[in-house]
Amino acid sequence: MKKVIICTIILIVFIVSFFLVRYFSVNPYQKRIECTNISLNHLRGSIENYKQKEGHFPESLSELKQYYENNDNYSFRKENKEYISFEQGSEQEHKSLNGKGGWCYNKETGSLIVNINKPLKDYFEKYYYFNRNEIPSEW
Repeated sequence: MKKVIICTIILIVFIVSFFLVRYFSVNPYQKRIECTNISLNHLRGSIENYKQKEGHFPESLSELKQYYENNDNYSFRKENKEYISFEQGSEQEHKSLNGKGGWCYNKETGSLIVNINKPLKDYFEKYYYFNRNEIPSEW
């Protein structure tokens, strides 16, 4: 009986320590990268949806946002920001890839990319995950 109790206690301690280590070792940059990816995918989907409904791409991302604010039949995220270059996020829109952060939107093709042309490791010096060499504008 004592062996079962000891084994149970050891198992519980192991499980709790596993989750504590996992909780405290979360990379602070991963959330910013994930939020940027979510915003990018959401905006791309919203641009495609706009084109299907209107027959053309929006002139700008601000027009896209305004369109969805006026037509409440589609849930449009209020914040579609790029969080890699700015911790608070950026909604800046650029017509060409210049690496200044925010978004690069081409109204002719409807293509949207993250306006960052350097690897993630250049923005997050202590980011050592497998995708640290990825360039966000290539997503």
